[in-house]
Amino acid sequence: MKTPLPNSYHLHYDDSEKNYDRNRKNNLTWLLKVAIMAFMLFLSVTYLRAQAVSGGWTLYQYTGNPTGYQDYGNGVVRLISKVNTGCAGAAVSKSTAYSPTSGSDFSQCYQAFFGCPGNDNIGNGTDQNGDGMAFSFFKCTYPSYTLPTNSCGGGLGYMNACSDNKMITIEFDTYSSMGASNFDAHYGGGTSGNHDEIALQRDGDASDNGWITAVDAGNLEDGLEHTVCITYTASTHHLSVKIDGNLLFDYNMTGSPYDLPTYFGAGALNIAWSSGKAGATNPATINAGDGTTITSQLGGVPLCPAGVQITSPSDGASFTGCPIPPITINATATPPAGNTTTSVDFLVDGVVVGTDNTANYSYTWTPSSTGSHVLTTVAHWSGGSTSTSLPVNVTVNGVQKTSTPPTIDGTKEALWNSYGATTLTKGTAGITSSTDLSATYRMTYDANFLYLLIDVTD
Repeated sequence: MKTPLPNSYHLHYDDSEKNYDRNRKNNLTWLLKVAIMAFMLFLSVTYLRAQAVSGGWTLYQYTGNPTGYQDYGNGVVRLISKVNTGCAGAAVSKSTAYSPTSGSDFSQCYQAFFGCPGNDNIGNGTDQNGDGMAFSFFKCTYPSYTLPTNSCGGGLGYMNACSDNKMITIEFDTYSSMGASNFDAHYGGGTSGNHDEIALQRDGDASDNGWITAVDAGNLEDGLEHTVCITYTASTHHLSVKIDGNLLFDYNMTGSPYDLPTYFGAGALNIAWSSGKAGATNPATINAGDGTTITSQLGGVPLCPAGVQITSPSDGASFTGCPIPPITINATATPPAGNTTTSVDFLVDGVVVGTDNTANYSYTWTPSSTGSHVLTTVAHWSGGSTSTSLPVNVTVNGVQKTSTPPTIDGTKEALWNSYGATTLTKGTAGITSSTDLSATYRMTYDANFLYLLIDVTD
């Protein structure tokens, strides 16, 4: 049955009402096409947040930033983009066959790159590195697992990611707040970048409310690729983390409501690695747990900017002992594209004291004098150029051993100038003038004696 038209419109169709029928069908077809296009657009926007990438990973990205990752292939994925002007980062996830109530162990090793050396004090606005990375156990799946915009930064890409909030997370936290953060004040890494943390969090909550425990992890943002092994031992209920074979985290979950079998119950778990920070460009990168190294997938492009960096000791470090212990200086070197590192020189107060030709670059320095010293390194590249590290200032206190015993004859020999002087506090008895008496002392020793020089001025 045809639909009658109002008279004002019917005049146009009196000659052939077929035209009206045809136009009505065309309009319906157009509306259907618009609806399909809108639905496809909705799907494309929605599924930008969940897509397959190499290595069997499913990738999730932050809303509004679909370029916050880089897939290097073979399961090696960088989770923070090279150019980041906003909330950036991503997560990669896999389903597993592991059920925590099965009585079997979970054990998986990954290759991880936490970050480049440099200023690690995010709180003062100078650090472009990042907050770190996180490994999570959970059950929810897409669309219940997403990366909301409020996961940027302190959330490390996992906070509120599961709609049921059922997650157990191991944070590799490089946010160096040293307890100054209102968000995560328990530890938060170190002020020098050499004291990052491994923290255990619950309920998809990266704040203090979700904190279970944490340990000092040393320096994770050292510019090196690391082997990270995560193990849950069913018989002992221990959750542990090894980095490069060193046990850094071991937590006994026996009786805890967050023990994996108690918390999750039966059924297979999913796992995810995530990262995120507003404004960061740190190359937080992970592999698929299949042994593929990150380095092999880079195609000659370094993750860190070319240069050399002293990773330890930290700037401002102080060393005290009797005798003064040897001090190990560690450095990382990242050559320019197309170059290799031929050697790294280690300098103390501008003088070369040692050279290392192979990574990991280090030199053990035995101080020859107390006081303040400046450490630097110079990297030599295969192309003939060099790079010099930022200086690291250290203070050495203690008693040094001498190879030449001083002569005890009442005079001050020149060799005493090699040993730092310490001011003596004078008493008040018998002092008639404020300028009366000042004194310092110096000490050294050999295999037989301790030598003490007191230098008094009256």
